[in-house]
Amino acid sequence: MTLAFPGLTHLPLVPILMFGIALLLVGVVVFQNWRLIRMTHRSGYRRTWLSDAYPWRRWQEPSPWMRALRVSLFISWATAMISMCTVGGIETVALRQPKIADALFVHPHGIKGGIRFFTDRQEEIYAVAKPLMIGSWAVTFAFGVVLLRLEENWRRRKLQDLLDHVATEV
Repeated sequence: MTLAFPGLTHLPLVPILMFGIALLLVGVVVFQNWRLIRMTHRSGYRRTWLSDAYPWRRWQEPSPWMRALRVSLFISWATAMISMCTVGGIETVALRQPKIADALFVHPHGIKGGIRFFTDRQEEIYAVAKPLMIGSWAVTFAFGVVLLRLEENWRRRKLQDLLDHVATEV
C-alpha cells in the first residue's frame, strides 16, 4: 500500500523536481543572508560600501507608483518562471512521446531538433504557456528597465537632498 495524495500521482516529475530544487536554493540563500546579517549585527562591525552613500530604502519611502512597479515586476517575473517551468516540463515529457502521430498523440511540435507529438491536453496547456512565457519575459524586461531608471533618479535626488542638507548645516 502506498501513500499518495489524490491527484498528485499524475503530475510530471521534472517540474516538481525543478520547483523543489529552486525552493531549496532560495531557502539556503535566505538562511545564509540572515546568518551573515545576524553575525555582523552582533559583532558591531560596519563595513563601508559604495551603496552606503545612499540611505537605506524602506518599503514606505518610495512613491506608490514605484512600489506598484516593483510588485508588477515581481508578478511578471513569477509568471515568466511558472510558464517557463510548464513549457519545460511539457517539452521534457514530449521527448519520451512518439515521433509518429497516432490516435492519442496528434499535435506536432518541433522539440530538440525533432518532431514530437502532443496529446490534446498538452496542446491546450502548451498553447497558453508558450506565448505567456515569451510575453511575460518581455514585460519583465520592460518593467526592469523602467524601474532601474526610476530608482537611479530617485537615488540621485535623495543623495542631492542629503548633500544640500549637509551643506546648509555647516
